Amino acid sequence: MGITVKFFDSGGHELTTRQFQPLQRVAINCYVTGLAGIGEPFTSVSCDVFSGARLLYSRQDTTNLWGVVDFPLQFPDNVSGSGKVILNASFTVAGNERKEIPIAFGTTNPGELPEGETDWLTALRNNILIIAAIGIGAFLLLKKKVLT
Repeated sequence: MGITVKFFDSGGHELTTRQFQPLQRVAINCYVTGLAGIGEPFTSVSCDVFSGARLLYSRQDTTNLWGVVDFPLQFPDNVSGSGKVILNASFTVAGNERKEIPIAFGTTNPGELPEGETDWLTALRNNILIIAAIGIGAFLLLKKKVLT
């Protein structure tokens, strides 16, 4: 289970930084994967955005059929310093997943990405490898049972 996060600007271009400006419009794009390592449909996800201790944005939504949900927002004009994005996914099968991502406003450095944060292509490749390994393992177990 996991949450992969990307930030997009108002034009739909992926942002390579987590450093934002006051009044900037962004979309927080979440890809939620379940136990099988593939997109987890209809998962409840909440998104809270903070500037320091001040809550700027809070919303809850459900992922689509492919495990994706977007949270569009516009930062207020009076933000500065550091902040964070907190995402919580409640899985239907087992448990919850929480991801906290440091962000910054103005010229403040947002800090390091959380452990395990990666781009979508890497996440997809890892998920395909996991599914392939499970399939091969199941095939070998069934083959062994048939031969014995």
